[in-house]
Amino acid sequence: MLERVAGIPVGFWPVPPSLTRLPALDVPREQRTFTAAVGGVMREIPAADVIHLRNLDPEDPLGRGVGPAFALGDELDTDEFVARFLRASFWNNILPPAIASIEGLTGANSAGAKAFKESLSREHQGPDKAGKLLLTSGRVTFARLNTSFRDMQLVELRRFLMDFVRMTFRVPPEIVGDISSSNKATAFAARENLAEQATLPHMELLRTEYQLRLVPLLGEHEAILDYDGPVPADREH
Repeated sequence: MLERVAGIPVGFWPVPPSLTRLPALDVPREQRTFTAAVGGVMREIPAADVIHLRNLDPEDPLGRGVGPAFALGDELDTDEFVARFLRASFWNNILPPAIASIEGLTGANSAGAKAFKESLSREHQGPDKAGKLLLTSGRVTFARLNTSFRDMQLVELRRFLMDFVRMTFRVPPEIVGDISSSNKATAFAARENLAEQATLPHMELLRTEYQLRLVPLLGEHEAILDYDGPVPADREH
């Protein structure tokens, strides 16, 4: 949203697109307005005072546009659901992790069953008692109801989703702090790759859009927008 002084743009304020309604195309151009929530108040902003930056949606070229995150919807949702599943697993749900049946016990609250549970707690509860052998009298039937996190490979799944999203935005792993397979050369190259593959295309998009939409509003003053290149200088050179 442009801020004008004497009709000349002197600045602009960002408005979240999720809080904005696009102008209707069935009204004359000079009457079109954006409806935006600014400071909790709905305002009608003339379309001439709005610079709408967007990546065009091929299925709706006159709409809001679409970004890379839209294509990543399934991956982002999957990672979110895995995180919720892991969080919920630490709360008791309707199913116990396993069911054990010992022949000869008359009930779950019988003296024999209580003694068996007490022996389990005494002999096997705690990290220092993990992996101890259990011996008991009577025929035992055991059924496991849950699936371990290791079998579901949730850690590997979340790592794959993280890498997939990062690669979609062309961000090297070192930039987000992943140095598990890095060295000095890759650390320095990561900055160049980020600048060339991620930052530079975005800056060029902004430059061309501002050149097309903003500069003509400055009146007769011709200007060509430019920016300082984000690619760091070659250290060896």
